[in-house]
Amino acid sequence: MHAHRKDTSDDAYVWYGKNQSMSWKLVGQQDILVQTALPDPVPLVAGPEGDGGTSWILRKDFLGAKFGYETPGWTGAPWAMTNMIWVKRPVWVVEAFPKDPYYNYGRQVIYADRENGLFYYKVNYNRAGEYWKLSLADSSLAWSPDGKHRYYNTCVQMDIDDRSDHAGVGTGTGTQGNISEYNTSRLRPDMLAVDSLLKWGK
Repeated sequence: MHAHRKDTSDDAYVWYGKNQSMSWKLVGQQDILVQTALPDPVPLVAGPEGDGGTSWILRKDFLGAKFGYETPGWTGAPWAMTNMIWVKRPVWVVEAFPKDPYYNYGRQVIYADRENGLFYYKVNYNRAGEYWKLSLADSSLAWSPDGKHRYYNTCVQMDIDDRSDHAGVGTGTGTQGNISEYNTSRLRPDMLAVDSLLKWGK
């Protein structure tokens, strides 16, 4: 078996695969609880000026996610995030079915925010239709002080594999000292045209 299977790489940010590789179906909408780092957007500070404009950086005192295995007295799952808060969000429920018969997953169910488009969870089933694992990414947002520069900030990505009783954690901003920097000043309108998006999405 390959060390990095295609289905596993597609789990990044909940869904990081090629949309055209799946058949999609909108199956409903509901309200769910999602984890986030702070009740308000994570504050950004202005970074160095460059040819691409101002970079925006997460403050160094932002701690990110903390896990059960590093929380004294914690008796729950070692992979559980112990310093997140929970908020109710409206989501679309979308099913994805792989077109490739050798793709390891069968049905995948994605929960996507109806207002901001963020992906929160993906429930993965094997080809026989049996539940396999849960993929998740936290839903923290990061803003500049005036709110004009807004970015999606990920403290952690995680896959909870209930079939093997194992969880894999990918740490992000703040967690374990990671600092993220954002800059969209280099983007041009033509980069977001349909032809460009199709070209880079292949």
